[in-house]
This record gives sequence, C-alpha cells and structure tokens, in this order.
Amino acid sequence: MPDVERIERRAGTLLEEFKQLVYTPDYDPEKSGTKRKASSSANGASKRAKISEGDVVDVEEYAKNKTLNTLTMPILKNYLKSVKRKVAGKKQDLIDSINEHLGIA
Repeated sequence: MPDVERIERRAGTLLEEFKQLVYTPDYDPEKSGTKRKASSSANGASKRAKISEGDVVDVEEYAKNKTLNTLTMPILKNYLKSVKRKVAGKKQDLIDSINEHLGIA
C-alpha cells in the first residue's frame, strides 16, 4: 500500500499545479466519460463496402478515376483475363497493364 500521507506532503502542491494545467476547470473525475460520435465524411456518405471477388465491378470506371489500387488482385486478374492480357506480376504491374489497355497514362 502506498504511503498516501507522505506522497501528499512531498508532492501535493506539484500534483495540484499539474492537475490545474492538464484538466479543464469543468473537469469532474467522478463523472463518466461520454463516447464521441463517429465522424461522417464531408458528403455524408458512410464507409465504403469492401469489394469481393464475386462482385460485378466496372474496372474501366475505376481506371478513369485512378482508383484501381482499391480493387483486389483477383478482380484485376479477372478483368485482364477477360480482355486477354498478361495476368502475371505484382498488383502495380496489373494496374499498369489495365491502364495501358485502356490508353490511360
């Protein structure tokens, strides 16, 4: 058990100064905290749903918006197979191949 009286004698004034600097005047340590509300984006849209391999995705639209990197590897590979392009390589290689196929630099 800590010796509370000794701590108060030695550091009491320092602890009080610290509390005044750190806590706002209306701070109540006995009051339970409140949860912050989830922040909403500027346009009010909720979080995006993850895109899975079975979903129908307009890869060309993602390419035009330069957001291909948000798609998964299987989706990129499926698109490349459908347009009969090389499917091997890293994700960036697949993205470059799609952009090249669509004429997007």
